Amino acid sequence: MAPAAGEALKHFVFVVPEGATAEEDKNAATAEEQVAPVRSQSSEEKAAGSWEAAREKQSSSQGRRCLQGLDREGPVSSPGAHQSGEDTVPSPPRHVRLSSCRWIVPARGEVELKVHFSSTVLGQFEQTLRFEILGTKRLYQLPCRGTCLYPTISQDPRLVFPHRRKSKADDDIVFKQYVTETGVFHFGPLLCGKSRDWYKALDCPSNCETLTILNVTPLEVEAHFSFERDLKADTFLVEPPSMRLKPNEKQKLSIWAYPTSAGLVEDKLVCRIKENPEPVVFPLCCQGVKVELRVSPKHVHFNRLLLHREDSKTLVLRNSTLLPVAWRLRGLENLGEDFSVSQREGIVGPRTEFDVHLYFKPTKALNIEKKIRLEVSDAENILGIVQAENIRISAEGYDVAPVIDIPKGAGGTVDFGVLKVLDDAKQVLTLRNKGKYEIAYSFQLKAAGTTIPDLASHFTIQPQKGLLAASGRPVQVQVFFHPKTEVNIEDKPILHYQVMEPSICGGGETVAVIPVRVSAKAVFSKYSIHPASLINFGAMVKGSRKTCTFMLENKGSLDFKFLIYRADQDASRLQEKSGCQMKSAHSGKSENLHQRTSSAKKSKRSLQKVASPSMQARVTLGMFTVYPGFGSIPPGGQQMITVDCSAGSLGTCEEHLRIDISDRDPQDNPLGIPYTLLAESCLPAFVVDDIESIFEEHRICSNVNLCQTPQTMRGKGVYVRDENKFIFTDVRVGHRATARFKIHNVNKVPCNVVLSIKPIAGEFHSPISDIFKVDPVRMCVPSCSHAFATVTFTPQMMQSYQCTFEASLDVLARSDWSPSKRGAQFPCPGTCCRPSRSLLCLSCSPAAIKAQSLTFRVSGDGTLPRVTVLRPVLHSKRGNPLLVFKKLLLGDSQKLPLVLHNGGTLPVQLTIDLLDEAGVFFLKARPTTQCVYQAGGVKEDSPAGERKPHTALLVLLRGELAEFDVLFKPTLAQRVEGRIHLSVVNNPYEETDIQLVGEGYEDDFTLDNIHGLVADSEEEENAEGNLEEDVIEAAARVNHIPFGDCHIGKPYSVTFTITNRSRTEAMRFEWLADTPFHFSPKVGHLHAGCAKAITVTLKSDVAVTFKMHPVKCKVARITFPLPPEQIKDWDDCLRTIKWVDTTMRGPGATWPVKKKVIETDPEPAHTVLEESSREVELCLSAVVDYAELKLDTDTIQCKETLPFQTRTFP
Repeated sequence: MAPAAGEALKHFVFVVPEGATAEEDKNAATAEEQVAPVRSQSSEEKAAGSWEAAREKQSSSQGRRCLQGLDREGPVSSPGAHQSGEDTVPSPPRHVRLSSCRWIVPARGEVELKVHFSSTVLGQFEQTLRFEILGTKRLYQLPCRGTCLYPTISQDPRLVFPHRRKSKADDDIVFKQYVTETGVFHFGPLLCGKSRDWYKALDCPSNCETLTILNVTPLEVEAHFSFERDLKADTFLVEPPSMRLKPNEKQKLSIWAYPTSAGLVEDKLVCRIKENPEPVVFPLCCQGVKVELRVSPKHVHFNRLLLHREDSKTLVLRNSTLLPVAWRLRGLENLGEDFSVSQREGIVGPRTEFDVHLYFKPTKALNIEKKIRLEVSDAENILGIVQAENIRISAEGYDVAPVIDIPKGAGGTVDFGVLKVLDDAKQVLTLRNKGKYEIAYSFQLKAAGTTIPDLASHFTIQPQKGLLAASGRPVQVQVFFHPKTEVNIEDKPILHYQVMEPSICGGGETVAVIPVRVSAKAVFSKYSIHPASLINFGAMVKGSRKTCTFMLENKGSLDFKFLIYRADQDASRLQEKSGCQMKSAHSGKSENLHQRTSSAKKSKRSLQKVASPSMQARVTLGMFTVYPGFGSIPPGGQQMITVDCSAGSLGTCEEHLRIDISDRDPQDNPLGIPYTLLAESCLPAFVVDDIESIFEEHRICSNVNLCQTPQTMRGKGVYVRDENKFIFTDVRVGHRATARFKIHNVNKVPCNVVLSIKPIAGEFHSPISDIFKVDPVRMCVPSCSHAFATVTFTPQMMQSYQCTFEASLDVLARSDWSPSKRGAQFPCPGTCCRPSRSLLCLSCSPAAIKAQSLTFRVSGDGTLPRVTVLRPVLHSKRGNPLLVFKKLLLGDSQKLPLVLHNGGTLPVQLTIDLLDEAGVFFLKARPTTQCVYQAGGVKEDSPAGERKPHTALLVLLRGELAEFDVLFKPTLAQRVEGRIHLSVVNNPYEETDIQLVGEGYEDDFTLDNIHGLVADSEEEENAEGNLEEDVIEAAARVNHIPFGDCHIGKPYSVTFTITNRSRTEAMRFEWLADTPFHFSPKVGHLHAGCAKAITVTLKSDVAVTFKMHPVKCKVARITFPLPPEQIKDWDDCLRTIKWVDTTMRGPGATWPVKKKVIETDPEPAHTVLEESSREVELCLSAVVDYAELKLDTDTIQCKETLPFQTRTFP
């Protein structure tokens, strides 16, 4: 082996491996003695290189084998062996270099080589060792790499310090953070003044920080920590002072900072590592802070303050340190309840200010001079109170004492009483000051609780403002009331007495407002008229009389006079009177108080002298007479005014009058209060030909062919216009039907009508007085209103009844017609008649009126409710409906339908009773049928609980169906019969019995699930109507399959089931059937408790009819020679498919062609038991033929039908 060209074995050498042999130790010792002079050179590496080169040269020249040298374990001193203390390390063991670099590797053996690396400088070194096998000239390379370094720890701030920041401004407060820009760890501001032992005992987190020390080298690190300046640990502490770290191990280092004086303290944490001449340094600092708080001002002076006023002063607390400062105010309780502060204690942040507000609100007169104390401590109250400041407080509270005297008025109210508009009154108020200082006063008028917008126009105050000296002479103030319009003030605080402090705010400030209640009233004459402006007598019969009244009431506080006259009388004088009042009111606004008062009085006297309309005790206007025509009404009084109306000529009469009331508001109808009287004279009449109005509650048809009454209109009747006849529809015999006819009075006066029922002339009938009745026989119909005449129809028998209804005007009932007037002639005015209606009116005489009337014919038929049984369609010989059930195995059940139909015109209330002594028949309504009730126990799954009088009760409307399922479930092997009794309420003739026949049996071989291709209903419909008793018995026993109508040449299949109900014995069956019926399977076995599906197929090529065609099945009990579980089920439908060889072969084929063969499985061996054979019969019905069409009707002719109506043919 040799190194690469130009390389020297400087850092990587081969040494003698451990465990060498004794001979190798001797050779190695000899080799070491030979190289000893070389090792004494100045450099160990140089000596080792020369020695290695000599050994390599010697071994190559001699060409002999060389064994590995022995390892001498004696220590060799390192170059730094004479260093001091911490830097001195023990010498590593001495490795003996190999004397020869040639080896002989035995066959299938190995040779161990040991490479040693060493260096005196830091760095990473690489060396390539090359090997060659003798005789092959093939070169093998071994790259070697080694690193030389000192043990050290991580200096990355992101790993060492838990909190970091990039930079720090001059005014930033940094707390326990490492500043990357400066490379210094800042503890931040810390409280100074206590010993470090006290801090450490409390374990204050603000003074401590934990660093992470990580060994980032693969060497073990022994580190010692100390501070560069604080050698005595006066400010900074570290724990632990030293630590030993394995490769990549990290440990926690805690450092404390306890400044003893204010100011910035800087130092460095020095970490000395064993075998590393370069220490690791971490700069750090902390800021010592002493608590201090400045307060201003130290003298708080409140100005002179009125009671219940509030003033505030502000104390400014300024913290110029870098730590928060806690503060507390002491001695506030000595100031009293009139003082308060916004906050008694708190904390002021570093380099901030805090405002404390001190409030003074005196509740009594006082003058105070006291002090409070401000105590300052650190935020955590570690040092206690470190500063105390005294603050001086000065304040004075005083009150004002104004007095106002009101000479009149109860309860301190200025009462002016009740005045007329434009009068005046005066009241005097006395003001005094009993306070300590001079005050000012002022009066203001405010509309408090009133709707008067301008009080200054009605009140005057002299003087309105001034000064009141302390304990000086009283001042009198006059208040004048001079209303211009109506004023009503009742004990309202409209006068405000304002007390002002002239020394406040330069011009003074209002310190108190004393409301003075004032009562004053000025009114016009108040009245009310009821009815307000109109009396309408309405329509009156000509010649009749009627009296109405209206009430005139004085609602004011003064007397007034009234006068009633025609509207067009003395209108010019009233205009002159009104103008005079308006002129006096206008002139009063431009004069002073006394001039306005005298002007108002003169105006009133001038109004009294103005001539008024002529006074009349009774005022007549057309058909009206009004009295009294004038008078006087005291306050709160009333006057009844009577108006008489006498209806004269036909038509409307309207009159207008005026009512004049003295001393009222000039704006209120200056020409007089208008009033209207209205009446109309007319004659009575009522409608006779408005068919839609008279028969509005009934249906109207043009002719009898269209009067198909819907179900919703049943019982209300129909009017036929062409025949002028009203028909009662669907009325039950013995029941009463009613019909109302409208008698409409479209005129403006009431009319008296006579009503009657009359028999039809020329027809002989039984008396109709008991059949048709009218109520009432007389009626008075109010004006523009209506009434109803009620006709009742009560048929006694099922037949038709008819009568005539007549309504006529009762002329003789008029009270204003005397016997002398009945023959008089009255001209018809023609105004009461209307073109759209024909009215009965008094045209000429009572005889002419009586001839006109409302007449029409009334008819009706008596009927009874009935019900029809649609299913079953079969009937017994006696004509009763018949339900025949099949012969059923015990435990099986069968349902047959029961369908009832209401074919009449009346609703039917039907009761159903199921009479069954054996308890094998059940009745259940289908979901489409709603019963009033259905008794418990009539259903198969319902318990027998509450007992009902009938099995079921239901109501059927016209045309409705009721569907039930009748269930037969035999419990005994015998023939049973039952009965369903149907009874129609209110029809004693409608009683129906439905006969129920069924039979139960027990058998080991049964035919089940027998269904035909057609429904049973179709089969029943094709059956005959009546059955003999023996036929009934046979029908109950037969197993029948109806195929129905079938096409020629087309197959029809029906599947049913045969069942062996024996638990121990097997059976053999065989169907004995001929064409066109085919059974599949025809022969087979039935094991115990098994069932098998049988398919019967009908196909005929000729027309043929089968009716109850019997087909027999031969059944016998059999046994097998083997146990039944080893015998497979068998019938003639089972087949086996085989592929057999044939004699045919394909071209070039080796194997013969296979042929598919289907063979019927042979019948298993069995033995038929003696006397066990019997025959079971199955009946088949079918009609095989071609389709035919037969139509009896060639024309469809419907009756006349209204639009949007439906009619069914036929």
